Order: sequence, then C-alpha cells, then structure tokens
Amino acid sequence: MAWLRTPSRLVQNPHSGSSFFFQVYIPKDLTHHFDDSKSFRISLQSGTKAHSSRLSRNLSATVDTLFNEIRSGMRSLTIADIKEILRIEIRKSILHANHVHLGTNEFSQKEVIRSQGIQQTRQQNLKHTLEEDLKNYESKIDQTLDEILAGKEIEANKSSVDYKKLKRNFIRIHDLRMQWIQELLSKSSRSDSDFEREAESVVGMHLYDEKQSPAEEPLFATESNPIQKVQEKHESEKSFREIVEEYFRWKELEGTAAGAIYEKRRIIEDFIEVSKVEFSDQVTKEQIRNYIQIESKLPLHRTKNPRFRGKSVDEILLMEDVEGQGVKNINKKISILTTFGNWCEKNGYFEQNNFRGMKFDSKQKRLERENFNEQDLEKILNPQTYLNSTIYGISSITKKPISNREAYYWIFLLGIFSGLRTNEMTQLRLEDFQQVDGGVWMIQVQETEETRVKTRNSIRRVPVHPQLIELGILDYIQRLKKQNKERFFWELKMVRGKYGKEVSRFFNEKYLKEVGVWKQTVKVLYCTRHTLIHNLYRKGVDENVIKTLVGHEKEFTMKHYGGNPYDADQLLREISKIEYPSVDFGSLRVDWKREK
Repeated sequence: MAWLRTPSRLVQNPHSGSSFFFQVYIPKDLTHHFDDSKSFRISLQSGTKAHSSRLSRNLSATVDTLFNEIRSGMRSLTIADIKEILRIEIRKSILHANHVHLGTNEFSQKEVIRSQGIQQTRQQNLKHTLEEDLKNYESKIDQTLDEILAGKEIEANKSSVDYKKLKRNFIRIHDLRMQWIQELLSKSSRSDSDFEREAESVVGMHLYDEKQSPAEEPLFATESNPIQKVQEKHESEKSFREIVEEYFRWKELEGTAAGAIYEKRRIIEDFIEVSKVEFSDQVTKEQIRNYIQIESKLPLHRTKNPRFRGKSVDEILLMEDVEGQGVKNINKKISILTTFGNWCEKNGYFEQNNFRGMKFDSKQKRLERENFNEQDLEKILNPQTYLNSTIYGISSITKKPISNREAYYWIFLLGIFSGLRTNEMTQLRLEDFQQVDGGVWMIQVQETEETRVKTRNSIRRVPVHPQLIELGILDYIQRLKKQNKERFFWELKMVRGKYGKEVSRFFNEKYLKEVGVWKQTVKVLYCTRHTLIHNLYRKGVDENVIKTLVGHEKEFTMKHYGGNPYDADQLLREISKIEYPSVDFGSLRVDWKREK
C-alpha cells in the first residue's frame, strides 16, 4: 500500500478517497506498553489537508506527552541493575557451557573431538565477526538488552557510558562462553565459581559476595564439587528465595526468553513481598488467599507510577483513591504462580501445589440489562436534546450535518415501540414494512440472502406501533422509496456482517452518557428491547403474545400444536397498549415530506 506522506505523522491512503489519517510509530522502548504493537493509525475523518494538519499537530503533542508520561514512570539504569544483568548473563553462559558439555558423549573420543571442532569453528567465527563487523553484533546485543530492560521497566540512555560498558561486557561474556565450553570438553576441573571469578575479572566489576549466594549455587556437580556435597544441604532447609532462584536457573537452562523470565520473576518477587513468606511450608491456601485479597487492593504497575514508586505495600494500602486490580490481572498472576508451584511440587519442595485452583472463576455472573424507566426516557427523548443530537446534529469539525443522523433518530424510537434487536432493526429493508389484510402495517423479521435472524423463533411479524406512524415513519419510508433506497437504515455501513456498529457506538459511547443514563453493559441501546418487554408485562399482556412479538421461544403446547394463533389485529391491539407518558412525542415529530 502506497502512503502519501504530508506533514509528520499525517498520512493519506490513496485507496480510501481523500481521507487523512494520523499515524504514530511507537518508540521501541515503549512497545511493551502497547501489546508489542509497532504503530497505530486513526482516521481524522477529514479530506482537507490544512484542517488535517492542525489536527495532526494537536494529536502529536498529546501523543508525545503520553510517551513522556510513560517514560517518567520508568526508572533509570543503575549500577545495581548492571550487576544483576551481568550476573544473570554469566549464569546463562555457564549453564550453556555445561549443557554443551553434558550433551557430548565424553566416553567417545571421536564424539569429543567432533564437538571440540564445532566449538572451535564457532569461536573463530565470533572472533572474525567482532574484528570485521562489531557494529552489527552490537545491534543484536542492543535488541537483547531492549527486551531485558523493558522487562525490568528500566529506561536506558544508549549513549551513556554505563550502557556502552554493559553492552561491551555482554560481548566479553559471550567470548568467555566459548572458552568455557572448550575447557569443559577438555575435562577441566574448573568449577562454576572459578568461571564466575574469571568473568568478574574480565568485566572489571565486583559481582559476587565472598559467601556464595543461592543464584550462584552450582546446578551441576563437577569433579572438584561432587554431588554428595550438594546433597549435604537438605532440600527442606532451603529458603523460599533459594527455591525461586533455582527455578529460574532451570528456566534459563530450558531456554526461556529473557523477557518471559523477567515477567515471571517480577510476579513471584511480588508474591514474596506481599505474602512475606520465607520458607516453602508457609505457602498455604490461607496465605495465598491473603495474598489475593491484598494484591486486589494494590494498583497495577505500582513500581512505574510515580505516586506509588518507592512505597511499601503497607504504605500503599493506607493511601486513598487507589484503584485496585481486576479479576483478569489477578488470574494472570495466579497462573504464573501455579506454574511455579507445579515445578516445586515436581521437585519435592511442595507436598502439594497450593496455588492450584486459586484463580477466580472467570465465568463471572453476567450483569442483567435493565429497561429504561420513565425518568430515563424523559432525559433521552427530550425533544431539543434528541433532535439536536440526531436529525439536526451538526459536526463540530466540518460544521456540516452529522453522518447517520436519520439512523440515530429512528433507531431508539423504533426499538422502544417494536422490541426488535439492534441488528434486526439495522438490517431492515423497505420491503420488510408491509400492509396486510385489514390495513395493519407489519414489520417482517425474516431470514433471507440479505437478512439474518438470531434463532428460528426470531422469524416473526411485528405491528408498526401507532406512535411510530404519528412520528411519520410511513412518510419516511415513502421518501426513501422515491430516493431509490432499499434499506430503512440506508446510511449505515456493514461492519463484519452487521450494520449496528455506528448506532451502538453513538448511543453507548456518547449520547446516553451525555444525558446521564448510560451504565456499562446494563443500560445501553439494546435495552430499548428490554423496555418494551418490561412494559408489555406491566400492561398484563399474555406471555405467549409477548414471546410472539419479541421472538422468544413459546411454551411447549403452543409451539407444537398451536402454531401462531394471533392475527395482525390481535398483535396490534396488544402492542398498542405500550405508551410512555413522560415523553413529548409530538415535539419529536419531523416533517419528512419537507426534510431534505
């Protein structure tokens, strides 16, 4: 696709008419905040270059502010961070060297010589790359460090001396890795600690305490460090943190991506901080329940937010106006902890995995939609507000009549007087409005090549309510026929096989909020259907009549033996009982014979 570029971030797609778009490429250090998306684009809904340029500049300022705010929530690279990153990379290199060594049949001299030859070739290739193409190799290291730093929520200045030293030391560790492999293949008696001391010398930093920490505890036994020595420490005496470190050494050996390891580590470290467990036998169901209760009260990404960064869990819990975490995020953390618990159980650190089964039930109870009451309808159908937002609506950008204005006008009114589903209404053709014997106007809801129904019971005929006729719906239909329109909601475009997207967005995201009626998932455009059903029951209409009108499954006897016993006159008589006294419908009428 060829994009015509104008001012920065303003683009025009030649295949979409004259519309301009605002396009932003997300900085690499921030992509993980946007689900790893590289860019996003939005339509400016304008074909005027000068106007679009002004919009683009305003949006650019907003986006740049957003990027800066995200970065302000990230911390800078510190010496402690550099040391931790180098220790992990050294550990990975030692594990890799051991992996290659143990993957070679040391009892076959031929196999050992072959493996040594392969490693020697790799070592020579690395040396040649570093001599002839260092920049390209450094760019690969940059990519690795980007992933690591993003996982630790660190912002690094790549021009700083500290970052350049970190990158150079990564390369030195990779070179050491080749040497260590050769030494192990040659049956060297050097231990992991020997390799660590050599790495310290090469990177020129003091990385390890004299007393070896759990992270540096050997995973493999060597000749100078027999396996019996490892077993001298009983597994149950290990602290919880020691077990965690062993788990991550295992994940590194498995080849788990650095970013994934940092994510898992962050969540497990968070569990330790919140629950304050020190040994594995403290990880009880009760302790996990307590963790979930506390975690649900803590803000998401609290280490990034300047308001919470540096504060303890107890301090945050005492703060006011803190938005806690939802079920979805808590379940994500429990999933990671459950995977960790499975490993602990398999390796004898847990008698049973108490994290298992602790997730919230993801099938949350669905909030039931409500009907619009008289007070709601008075606000929604206030003549001045409703007409100025729909049929007489003017765009604040183009200063011209808004798009879909006729659809916005009719959709709500038709809904509260017919009970049709939103998608049933928006797909209506003019031919679906028919006058049957006796002169009753009916709306046909049917399955055709152009229209779809939800279920077989949805196929039905619904009388046109007298109030809709008073509002001029028949005049409107005649007007559309003269204009050679085929669909009642002719302005709406099909999106993913349905026509209802724009009207639902208008009412659910804008209009109902503006008049103070909207409740998420509870009071939305679709509730026009619930409003009719609710009022039919209030008027004492027979339940089977109601089911016939709204397309619900009928009772067994009527379904199997009675067919549809109600004629058009009966259905019209019942639906005509619906009235909404709080609404001034006379003032909502539009003269469709004159309206252009």
